[in-house]
Order: sequence, then structure tokens, then C-alpha cells
Amino acid sequence: MAQIVTATQMVIEERFVIKHNVPPLLAVGWEGECQSSRVPGYQGDSNHFPVYHCLCTAGTFGFLTLSVLLVPMYYIPAGKLSGNENGTLEDAIDAFVQIGNSALLALSLLMNIVSIAFFNFAGISVTKELSATTRMVLDSVRTFVIWVFTLLVQWETFQYLQVGGSYHHRLYLY
Repeated sequence: MAQIVTATQMVIEERFVIKHNVPPLLAVGWEGECQSSRVPGYQGDSNHFPVYHCLCTAGTFGFLTLSVLLVPMYYIPAGKLSGNENGTLEDAIDAFVQIGNSALLALSLLMNIVSIAFFNFAGISVTKELSATTRMVLDSVRTFVIWVFTLLVQWETFQYLQVGGSYHHRLYLY
């Protein structure tokens, strides 16, 4: 189901950015709710689609959803599976304390945010200049490239089952 949703999103993004000649960075900002103020300096095709300014709401829905869900997760007991002192599903307060006490953790979190922003920008750029199909192929190749990189820098060792792992796994199940 996730692949269908992702493929649908890619096709819609491709049609949108090509039809309205939207710059990739603006399209990344539009992946959320928009407010109805004109974008200064943007000369898009306003005859077919009014240009709106988006206040960096690409992650607003996810942020608000997780923020609301963290409250009940703080109180739901999970026992030994939790991995935190309170024994609950999530301990957001402890997470913020850990981030505040560790510059390395805060830097890692910031770099993760930057890498995701760059990934989204690069993805929209590929979609606009080439196609959604090319973007999905590159996305699939990304996993292979990361795996090869981890082998080259010796962060993991090569296992023959990794090459055809899902095929061997399927044979084993039947």
C-alpha cells in the first residue's frame, strides 16, 4: 500500500511541477498546507494556478500528529519492550533532555534534518527535469549504493545471503 501511495504522490508532483513550472525548492515547501499570500518575485503560470506562499509546512502535519501522539504514548505501559526507565512506549521528555545534554546528538539530529531537506529538494529536481519514474529508480538504487558504501568503509561485512536475501528467504518460507 505504501508503494501505491508513494507512486501516486510522485506522479502528482511531476504533473504539478511541470504544468505550473514550479521551482523545486518552492515545491518542497508546498508539500503541506498553504496560506494565501503571493510569493514575491515568483513568475509562475498564475493564469492556471494561483501562486501561494507556503510557510515551510512540509512537515507540519507529521510534526503535529506526532506531537499529539507523544502525549498518550508517554502514559501507555510497554514493560520491558520500552527500553526506557518509565517502561512506557515513548519518553519524549527524556529524549529532549538527552538532546540538550549531548552536542553530538543535537548535531546528528540537525544533520539528519538537513539531509532529509536536501533529499526532498533533489527528488523534486529529478522529477521536474527527468521524470517520476527516474526518481523512483534512483531511489531504489540508493539502497544498493549505501550498502556498497558500508562494505567499502568496512562498517559491515559481506554476507552471501545479502545479495539474494529476499529470494532465499522466500524459498525458505515455502
